[in-house]
Amino acid sequence: MEKYESGDFEARGYKWKLVFFPNGNKNRNVKEHISLYLVMSGAIAPQISSEVSAVVRLFILNQNNGNYFVLQANHWFSASNSMRGWMRFTTMGSFNQAYIALNDTCIAEADVIVHGITDALWPIVK
Repeated sequence: MEKYESGDFEARGYKWKLVFFPNGNKNRNVKEHISLYLVMSGAIAPQISSEVSAVVRLFILNQNNGNYFVLQANHWFSASNSMRGWMRFTTMGSFNQAYIALNDTCIAEADVIVHGITDALWPIVK
């Protein structure tokens, strides 16, 4: 599998999804590493914005011991830069040993806290 995309979920009027490259993001010349990203996949609310600032927390369950590995970062998302994350999250070997377990599955969760919108145009109701 080249990549896996989660279903869309919503945070503050925007649609998001996780994108996982189990063999690395070949579009960015990444090999032998897992690439993991959050993608702003569209707006739900009737708004147009040039940039959205969000705190991103990704949780990946170590199914062997029940603990979560947590990644957190502040990212700016826009129409031209809608995919942000970790190109070299970890090596494939390390990932397979710690995070792939039951039925060859990986469990990942995301928290997205949208806290800044710049150059937003809100519809005017008359």
